[in-house]
Amino acid sequence: MEYSIIEIKRDTTKRLSLRKGEILIWFSLSSMFLNPKSSIQISDIWQLNDGDFITITNRYEDFPEWLELFPTEVTGSLAIKLLDKFNKGEYPEQPIDGANIWRVKSGDKIAWIKDSEQQIISFDENAFVIGDNSKNKGNPFQDFGVLTNDATNPSLIKTAQDVQNYISKMGLPRTFATEWRIG
Repeated sequence: MEYSIIEIKRDTTKRLSLRKGEILIWFSLSSMFLNPKSSIQISDIWQLNDGDFITITNRYEDFPEWLELFPTEVTGSLAIKLLDKFNKGEYPEQPIDGANIWRVKSGDKIAWIKDSEQQIISFDENAFVIGDNSKNKGNPFQDFGVLTNDATNPSLIKTAQDVQNYISKMGLPRTFATEWRIG
């Protein structure tokens, strides 16, 4: 099976519309020093519905209005840009988290499993992956991507295993982050 690759580099924002039954699987490496096949782990899985979409971004200007950064989450020029705000204490008590927020690190991959094709989203930079629903069903902070019994379908599990094998055959990533910071 062929997989198309979507690369996420510096200063990138992408919005992807999703369909009912599609699956996103976040793969990360536990170490750069192990064989990719043995170090690939699944960090999370989202099962999607009609109206769901994700925003993948490492551009501060494209963050949703409600998403505020904690001082330990920033680095580089973004830290300088936000320094006055941080010095005034204008930041959340802890990093904002929810079922609809992934902090994907450089070197990670996300498999987008659809009926007709599979795509691999490859990260060369740290980024947020934020899930939402255009129909405002439920609370995305709690309900986004919740797995149903359909997720235990043997053919879906086989597809996920095939994708994991494909990712391991891609070899080690060109970039690898041990910590999640943006900037």
